[in-house]
Amino acid sequence: MVSGHVNGAYTIPLGVPGQVQTKRQDRYSVGRVPTDPPPAWTHTRRRAIGSRLREARTAAGLSQERLADMAGVDRKTIVRLESGTSDVRLGTWLRIARAVGVPLADLVRE
Repeated sequence: MVSGHVNGAYTIPLGVPGQVQTKRQDRYSVGRVPTDPPPAWTHTRRRAIGSRLREARTAAGLSQERLADMAGVDRKTIVRLESGTSDVRLGTWLRIARAVGVPLADLVRE
């Protein structure tokens, strides 16, 4: 159980009153969200990918709700992806690409 967190460090109770072990995590530690904002280019790329997703979805004649059902996600996820405000796991992108009938590489190309 983590009992405290300050400036990337956290303490773990050792079971002895008054004794704790301090651990330090850097910004690349597993399970930790980086404290630095992502570079600006990532937002630009996400918006471009989202725009291609929207084009593919409308070309396939799918509503956001229908695409969400087919991909096993909720509609809000599709909205966030199309607007470029969200990241999702690769498996989700693979299901979305299959649902719209477009190779994933076409959606994420530069």
